[in-house]
This record gives sequence, structure tokens and C-alpha cells, in this order.
Amino acid sequence: MKVFGVGFQRTGTTSLATALNMLGIKTLQFPKELYYNIDHEIIHQYDGFTDDPITLLYKELDKRHPNSKFIHTIRDEESWLKSIKWLFTVGRIKFKESFQKYGDEFNRQLFGTTEFDEQLFLETYRKYNRDVAEYFADRQEDYLLIDFTRGEG
Repeated sequence: MKVFGVGFQRTGTTSLATALNMLGIKTLQFPKELYYNIDHEIIHQYDGFTDDPITLLYKELDKRHPNSKFIHTIRDEESWLKSIKWLFTVGRIKFKESFQKYGDEFNRQLFGTTEFDEQLFLETYRKYNRDVAEYFADRQEDYLLIDFTRGEG
């Protein structure tokens, strides 16, 4: 069985990866190998995956890995916007190589841009969260919605 963290970046994906590893679920955060190959051998080396690019791949991963579980991390919109803005400004410099190699393309696919746009990002975040909840609406046994910023988990 696989466990996929399907929350947006900056919603507790690192905390989720840490928790899963502590529970004995060998978890990889930011499985960059999957950006270009969803069948990369890395998928067989771990049982848990969080962070990008899982948000773009969760439906296909669900089809390819029956009986998997999906943990959807969220946080309040105001703090998420503040954190994602940091990622697109300070973080872009701090993680320059990662952004150039993976982040820009991922953000282009997810947001349609590589530049921070508060309104666009907020609309995308809201739509994504609705879409994930709707996708798993009839499969609550496979889906957990969690907000670490509210003490859940």
C-alpha cells in the first residue's frame, strides 16, 4: 500500500513526511524523479510520497496504485499565501537550483506562471482543494483531510 500526500506545497508536506517516517512508512518528500517519469523506479523504493509533483499526479497515481491512501494537507488561506509568497521570493533564491530544474516547470503547470500572483494563487489553491475533496468524496476510507496549523494530527 502506498500513502500519497496530496496537499499543496507549504501546507505541512514536510511535517507529513516526518510523521509518516516516524510511523514506519518509508517516505520521500519532493520525489523529483516523478516529474518526468511517473513509473520511475523510485516509486517502488518508498511507500509514502509528499510534496511536488504529487499534486499534479494524484489521479494517475490512484489508478496505478489501487488501495493507496491519500492525505490532503491544508492550512488557512492567509498563512498559506504568506508562506507561498516567501517561497516565490526568498525561497526562489535559497532553493535556486531546485527551482530552475523542477520548480519553475511545476509552477507553470500548476499556476500557469512562475511569478507570484496572489489572486491567481489563491484561486488555484481553492480550486485544487475543492477538486481533491470532490475526487475522493465517495472514498472517505482512502482520504484524510488534515490541517496541522490547527493542531490536527
